[in-house]
Amino acid sequence: MTLYQKIIAVFGMLRTSIDRRAEKSELAPDFSDSSSYAVGRLVFRNGSLYRCTVEHSGAWDASHFEETTIDEVLSRKGEGGDGLYVKDESTGLYHKVTIVDSGGVKTLAVEQNGEAR
Repeated sequence: MTLYQKIIAVFGMLRTSIDRRAEKSELAPDFSDSSSYAVGRLVFRNGSLYRCTVEHSGAWDASHFEETTIDEVLSRKGEGGDGLYVKDESTGLYHKVTIVDSGGVKTLAVEQNGEAR
């Protein structure tokens, strides 16, 4: 799949998500002791949404995560935030989408290599 095709696919997924209520699993996975988490990664734990603040693997460590809300996550996107991950339903992979400001012109950047979550 070319980068252009991935961008078009991401826009399609975003449009679909906007047109309906997103499921919790589409926003972030449930925390798992067997997964590793990069800084900025979102997870659900005990019904709350958390953002990873320190690279983490293994058992839950509250000092590695901060509780957040979807509003806070989305507000960070225009300020060089950590990016929003969008699931490609055809591959099951998540692609990171960020807003890039280049001389006052804002564009969307999509990571070409998706990751399993």
